[in-house]
Amino acid sequence: MAETWTDEHGQPAAQVNAKRNSRRAINTLMGICRGILADGVVNPGEKTFLHNWILENRSHHRDPDVIDLLDLLADLSDSPSEEELEDLRGLLTCIVEFRRKPPVNQVNAINRLLGIVSAVVADRVINNQEINFLRKWLDEAHETMQLKDVWPGSVISDRIEQILADGVITEEERENLLETLDALVGNGAEYGVPSGLSSVLDTHYPDFIEFAGASFCFTGKFLYGTRRDCERAVLDRGGKIAKGITKKLHYLVIGTVASRDWAHSSYGRKIEKAQRFTREGGAVQILQEDIWAEFLDVNGASGRLYL
Repeated sequence: MAETWTDEHGQPAAQVNAKRNSRRAINTLMGICRGILADGVVNPGEKTFLHNWILENRSHHRDPDVIDLLDLLADLSDSPSEEELEDLRGLLTCIVEFRRKPPVNQVNAINRLLGIVSAVVADRVINNQEINFLRKWLDEAHETMQLKDVWPGSVISDRIEQILADGVITEEERENLLETLDALVGNGAEYGVPSGLSSVLDTHYPDFIEFAGASFCFTGKFLYGTRRDCERAVLDRGGKIAKGITKKLHYLVIGTVASRDWAHSSYGRKIEKAQRFTREGGAVQILQEDIWAEFLDVNGASGRLYL
C-alpha cells in the first residue's frame, strides 16, 4: 500500500517535514516567550495560554527549554500567586536571553511574529508597552528580513504606525488593534489553540460578484466543502479557476478554517502576493469565504447551499 502523506483534511501528515515543523514550533514558541515579556510582567491568562500551547504542540518537547517550562508550569497552581508568576517570568527571561539569536530567514521571522502576537492578545488586553514593543521588534526585524514588506508584518506595521502617528494612543485605538491582532492569529488564541483564522484583514465586501467570465483562486480550508466543491460552484456559474496569483486574477477567496500551514506558501503567501498586486494597481479582490458564499445563490446555478 502506498504511504499516505496527507491527513483527512488534505494537510501534510505529521511525519512529513518533521524537522521543519519542529523548527517552526520553536520559533513560534520563542515569539510567545518574547510577547509575554513585552510589558515586563506575566499574568495568569498568559500563563494559561503558554501551558496550553506547549501541550498542543508536541513536536518540540525534546527541547531542553521546553522541558524546563513544562516542569515549572506543571508546578504552578491554577490560580498562580504573584510569586509563582515571577518565577515563570524569570525562566522566560533566561530563555529569551539565552536564545537571543535572531531568525535565520523570513519564514522563521514570521513565525516569531505570530508567536509574539498570540501572546500579546492572550489576556484580551493590549497596553502601550506592548504596542511600542511590537513596533520596535518589527523595525529591527525589517532591517534584516524586510518583514514590514510582507504579510502579515505589513498589516501590523501599518496599523501601529497609524496609531502612533499623533503620539497619543487612545482606548479605541487599543481595542481596534486588539481586534486586528486577534483576527490574525485566530479565535481561541487565549487557550493556546487557534481554532481558525478570521481573515478580516484587507478583504473586500463588494456590491456584487459577477461570476461569469471572472477568475477565482482558493486558498485555505473551507466550511463550504472541499476545494473541489468550491471550484465546482464557480464553474457552475460560468467562472474560471486559477491555480495561482497573477495580476489578471479577479478574486482570491480565503477559507474560514485555518490550515496548519496558513502562514506559508499554501495560504499566507498567496494573500501576500495578492495584496502586493493590489498595491501595484492590479484588479484582484481578496474575499472571505462567507462573503463569497453569499453571492452564490444570487448567481443561481446548481450546487450545494452554504451552511
